[in-house]
Amino acid sequence: MFTPNKPHQTALLLFAQTDRQESVCKPLFGKTALKRNQAFYRTLNQWSHRVAKQTGLPLFHISETAQTGATFGERFINALQQVFDQGYARVIVIGNDTPGLRTRHIMAVVHALDSSDWVVGPATDGGIYVLGTKQSAFNPEWLTQLPWRTPELFYCFVQKHSIHVLEDRLGDIDQYSDLLRLKCNTALPLGLIRQIEALQAPIPAYNYPAPPVLGYKVGAISMRGPPFV
Repeated sequence: MFTPNKPHQTALLLFAQTDRQESVCKPLFGKTALKRNQAFYRTLNQWSHRVAKQTGLPLFHISETAQTGATFGERFINALQQVFDQGYARVIVIGNDTPGLRTRHIMAVVHALDSSDWVVGPATDGGIYVLGTKQSAFNPEWLTQLPWRTPELFYCFVQKHSIHVLEDRLGDIDQYSDLLRLKCNTALPLGLIRQIEALQAPIPAYNYPAPPVLGYKVGAISMRGPPFV
C-alpha cells in the first residue's frame, strides 16, 4: 500500500534501455555506425529524463539491467510491479522514443487518474506513448494477454472499461524514416531538432592519397614480332 510519508502517491517510470543496448537493438544509422547510434539514443534518454523531472514526480528509470521477463510484455509488467512495490498507489509509464512528449502530457495523466483507473496516450503507429494506472486496477494477467509492440495495442486498451484517452496523438521512433518526419515537426524544441540533425549529417568522406608509384624502370617496347616457326 501507499506509505503516508512519501511526498507523492504517483510515481513516474521511464521504461527504456540504456544508450548502448538501444543502439544494438535499433541501429537506425546502420549496424556499423555504433557511435552515432549510441549518441542518438543518449540524446533521447537525456531528453526523456528532462521532461520527466519537470513534473516533480518521483522518477524510476528501469533499463535492461533491472528488467526481468522473457518477453517485452513480461518485462513491462514486472517493471510496473517493481514501482508499485515501493508503495506508490499510481504509476505512469513513458518510454524514450517519443520526442513529442511534454510535461503537460504526463500531468494530464496525473489528473485523469483521479477519475479513471487507466489512462493512455495513442501513438500514430497504433501503439501507446504513455500509460497510467492505479495499483487497485493493476491486473498482470490481463496485461500479459495484450499484443505488445503491435499496431493493435491501443485498440485493445480502449476496450477496457474506465479508461481515459489523451487527445494528442504522438509519433514515436522505430526506424530511420521516422527521423525525417521529426525534422519537420515544428513543435519540437529547436535544441533537440539541431541535435537530431547533427546526428543525421553525413559523415565526411576521407580522401585517401594515391599510393606511391613503385620505382620500376620502364624500357622501350621491342617492335620485333614473334619468330616464325
